[in-house]
Amino acid sequence: MPYFQTKLAQIAAAYLSSELETEIRIDKVDIVFFDLVDIQGVYVEDKNKDTLLFAQEIRVNIADFNLSKSFVD
Repeated sequence: MPYFQTKLAQIAAAYLSSELETEIRIDKVDIVFFDLVDIQGVYVEDKNKDTLLFAQEIRVNIADFNLSKSFVD
């Protein structure tokens, strides 16, 4: 359900904003067909309040994502 996916993403963004002391925002998340994720309204600032990323929509293909072989640094 997009509402819960969006709510979880917004909680994660708020947590990161607090930890990094900058603004990170996600307006909407929708998982499509178990292998695509649509993320809308993504905004990320650096610590100087400059925009690092603003995207109206990002579509991520997670079909080949393997947690045991992938990592986030």
